Amino acid sequence: MHFLIPLIAGAVYVASPGPVLVSTIRWGLHAGMRGGMSVQLGAFCGDLPFIAMAAVGFGGVVDALPSGAVTITSAIVLVLYGLLALRDPTSGVPFGSGAPAGPATISLRFTRTGFVEGLVLAVTNPLSVAFWLSATAGTGATQVADRLPVALGGFFAGNLTCAVILAAGVSLIHRRTRPRFWHGVARICGLALISFGLIVGLTAL
Repeated sequence: MHFLIPLIAGAVYVASPGPVLVSTIRWGLHAGMRGGMSVQLGAFCGDLPFIAMAAVGFGGVVDALPSGAVTITSAIVLVLYGLLALRDPTSGVPFGSGAPAGPATISLRFTRTGFVEGLVLAVTNPLSVAFWLSATAGTGATQVADRLPVALGGFFAGNLTCAVILAAGVSLIHRRTRPRFWHGVARICGLALISFGLIVGLTAL
């Protein structure tokens, strides 16, 4: 149970509606599974510092943070990424387009950009910060220090498994739909990111 419960929690954490999920869909529709996984891996790396601090018992860190500044930063990041998605819903050469000019270079840039987006979204997500660095998370990690490696292993396994399934599913949809469809979905994702940003910004007022 010390592995199974964190495994389920890790899967739910990835599948929960939010900016990272929206970006995963957007990049998955543009670059296939590689695009979706790049966002998920970026978000995973963005959570690592908070997880590490929680693991060593840095509880109550959230209380010391300027919550207003964190929230405003998150809102600005979300709106900017949303505007970028609306401005350029394709973000480069579409996956599977067969463009002859430097596909390896384009693919590498594409993946790196998606990774950075996932990383930035995770680092600036106030809910993620609060979840990992709250007094409860830090205290709980300290109390179960002997079981922590197993729990974290389960969480990471669930996280990775769900991320792969999600990215593969989006890639499959991408392959079976027309460009007009996923261009429209990309724009919807942009509007969703802007909406998330406005909602987050309003909480700081």
